[in-house]
Amino acid sequence: MNKTHFKLFAAFLLGTSFLQTKAQETLLLRNPSISANNIAFVYGGDIWIADKNGANPRRLTTNPGVEQNPMFSPDGKKVAFTGNYDGNTDVYVIPVTGGEPKRITYHPSSDVLRGWLNNDEVYYTTSRDFTYALSPRLYSSNIQMSGMDKALIMPEATQGSPSADGRYWAYIKNTDPTERDRVAFKRYRGGGMPTIWIFDTKTKEIETIPNVKSNDVKPLWLGTKVYFLSDRDKIVNIFSYDTKCIFRTILHHHSAPKYTSDSAAKYTTLV
Repeated sequence: MNKTHFKLFAAFLLGTSFLQTKAQETLLLRNPSISANNIAFVYGGDIWIADKNGANPRRLTTNPGVEQNPMFSPDGKKVAFTGNYDGNTDVYVIPVTGGEPKRITYHPSSDVLRGWLNNDEVYYTTSRDFTYALSPRLYSSNIQMSGMDKALIMPEATQGSPSADGRYWAYIKNTDPTERDRVAFKRYRGGGMPTIWIFDTKTKEIETIPNVKSNDVKPLWLGTKVYFLSDRDKIVNIFSYDTKCIFRTILHHHSAPKYTSDSAAKYTTLV
């Protein structure tokens, strides 16, 4: 075999190996959630779970309906998710070991899971109060007692996250534009821009995370900080807001924009 034939043969083998590797990749994994031992995610409209290192993936749900938003309970033993079964969107819970999903909500309005309050209680967005409010509201339900739905104290809330002691909530009232199907929201600067509010359940006082005409969504409370997504730099990045020293940090960015400070916060790029 001469050198030309050898090079062609080697290139063919490399190309074949590359295609085989690409064919083995699992794409379009969505809605990841992590616990101490496992990772849950959505693939093909079903909930899957794997070991924390990615090994041993297995499917938890097989219903032809669409499941989304899997979230582990604080002890990591259960996964709650939003399921569209029988023509209605409700909250369900399933053990990490598998089994039949347990339906938690039964209201005909859409109920979209947002998180866990403790190992026995989930909270979710629902539009059941549309008769009295202009936006959805957060409700909670005990997974052990059917029909024990109760509204959280905020009269209007689409997303939210409580502080560790449960006293404060970081939430948004307007809907999240990133969750709207077939809607172009990039660099939207209209009156529907969501702002993150911080609510004190004891004093009933409210403050807002300072924004600069931006869409601030998906607040997550960890320690003294609220993490959230924002497009204040024209690109959606992860920010943090320290509720104790009022210090805001960019955790990840896709470009190198110029940062400016306002009277309430400073910006620092970590990566």
